[in-house]
Amino acid sequence: MSLVHTTPLHKLIDEHQTRYEQYVTAQQKSHDQDSTDTIQWHSVLNGQFLSYVLPQLEQAKTLLAEHGYGADIVIKRKAIQQGDDSVLDAITQVTLSFSGSHSSDAVLSSQNSETNRLLFFISEHSHYISARYITALASSEVQVLYFYDESGRYYPQAPHWHYGSEHPHHPPCNTYSSESQSIISDFINLVFLQVRGKLTT
Repeated sequence: MSLVHTTPLHKLIDEHQTRYEQYVTAQQKSHDQDSTDTIQWHSVLNGQFLSYVLPQLEQAKTLLAEHGYGADIVIKRKAIQQGDDSVLDAITQVTLSFSGSHSSDAVLSSQNSETNRLLFFISEHSHYISARYITALASSEVQVLYFYDESGRYYPQAPHWHYGSEHPHHPPCNTYSSESQSIISDFINLVFLQVRGKLTT
């Protein structure tokens, strides 16, 4: 018995396959790039946090708030000495905390909010942003993000975007089918599944 192509299950399978293939392609393209010195990469990674991670997390937080769900975003920074003796206040980690509890619920669990966290971070000596989510019941492995699927181009190639001084190598967030967006959706969906299904260990 075949499933109709418009069923939610078919869409879920198709989305999974597409996202997996996009990730593998992004990974390969990223590995093909020439290496850049550490100081330059701190600037590039800070630009990725500002252009992709934070806007997408803010969008998710706003959308959740519009539907009565609270979420918090915490940013960690580190002062990086630049080659021209200036100091870059670089983002090293961004955390989204989400309890999955609706504001209409009798009891809002701050403990769940602290337990359910989505982290975007820079590992020691890494040239990429990584992500991992931790919930009351499950934790994901660390997933490296390459951001090639955010657009058709990437530094050091010559993009068409208008650059701002804060993040000159990356365009603003304008997609809902990216690696980081997929991880955000997966994390929120996992928390909702735990709440909706009353899952326990």
